[in-house]
Amino acid sequence: RKSVAETGYFKIDDYQFVWGRGSTASNGIGNVQFPHAFVGVPYLVMPSDISSTPDGVNAVGWDLINTTAAGARVFSADSKASGIATMFSYIAIGKGAV
Repeated sequence: RKSVAETGYFKIDDYQFVWGRGSTASNGIGNVQFPHAFVGVPYLVMPSDISSTPDGVNAVGWDLINTTAAGARVFSADSKASGIATMFSYIAIGKGAV
C-alpha cells in the first residue's frame, strides 16, 4: 500500500504526470504552479471540483492558452457567477525531462 501526497509527480518513460490542488478567486480564475515543470506545454490538464456550491456540481475547466510548462490556469463557472472561491484538484500529463 502506498500513500500519495496531495501534490506530486512521477515519470514513465518520456511521460510526466503531476497533480496538486488549487483555488480560484471570486472572479473564477485560478493559477497553479506545477510541482515539477514539463519540457513544454502539457498535453492535458484535468481539473476536478472539490468544493462545489450547495446547488450542486461546479463546472471547472482548463485554459490551454494561458498554460505553460511551469503552470496552468483553471476557470470556475460557479466562482464567477456567485463571486466565491472554489477549491479544485488537478492532474496534468505531458513530456518530462529525460
